[in-house]
Amino acid sequence: MDWMNLLGQLTAASSVSGSEENIADTVLSLLSPYCDSAEQRQGNVLGTLGERQPGKPHVLLDAHMDQVGFLVTAITEEGFLRVGNAGGLDFRLMPAQRVTVHGKQDIPGVICCVPPHLQGGEEHVLSVTELAIDTGYTKAELEQIVTQGDTVSFAMPLLPMENDRVCGRSLDDRSGIAAILYALSLVQGEELLCTVLHPGGDRRTWRNHRCIYHRTGYCSGSGRDFCAGTRRRSGQVRKNGRRSYDRHFADPFP
Repeated sequence: MDWMNLLGQLTAASSVSGSEENIADTVLSLLSPYCDSAEQRQGNVLGTLGERQPGKPHVLLDAHMDQVGFLVTAITEEGFLRVGNAGGLDFRLMPAQRVTVHGKQDIPGVICCVPPHLQGGEEHVLSVTELAIDTGYTKAELEQIVTQGDTVSFAMPLLPMENDRVCGRSLDDRSGIAAILYALSLVQGEELLCTVLHPGGDRRTWRNHRCIYHRTGYCSGSGRDFCAGTRRRSGQVRKNGRRSYDRHFADPFP
């Protein structure tokens, strides 16, 4: 398997949480050759390998396919974009980051920062409400292209490094998908003693967990976001007032 090519395809798709259409199409095309059936359903890509039979184990391989980023909240009089975060971000790293704004057309931008020689020796980590994105457009021009709720992704290509290392965006989620595709490639042509389901979805809504539960009989989320009961907050699950990361419950949606 050509890992660089695979990760290149997966990381090239810009799909901030809540707008996973691009990566869903990519994952479906990559998953289909390894599965007996594959489909998109309610924001997830589901693929099944093997025929499910009574008494035969059913194995779930699960990964995220969205990415962190921003949502446009406003356009200032000066022509800057104000944003809110989609997912957990390290705001120490935001100044001078290159981004792509996904409006009616994709436009490049950069997150504004104050040069060090103008900071007076004081260090200040900007909050998300203080971030401003400069695209070079005026307010009037931006209003023809961008609206509130449009997504903003980080503009960073996948870069090869020495000793089989790579650097790029969204590698946490997309490497999980790559690992699942690799696992499926290893069992091609083998007689399986189980059936295998691979879902990939976003981490933001209950629809993914309900969709997977109805397909598998198990309650699952993405990564560590395994749902356990009635409420999920910031990657945590609360059941009976306690934090829980348990992965399987017999009847999560009674």
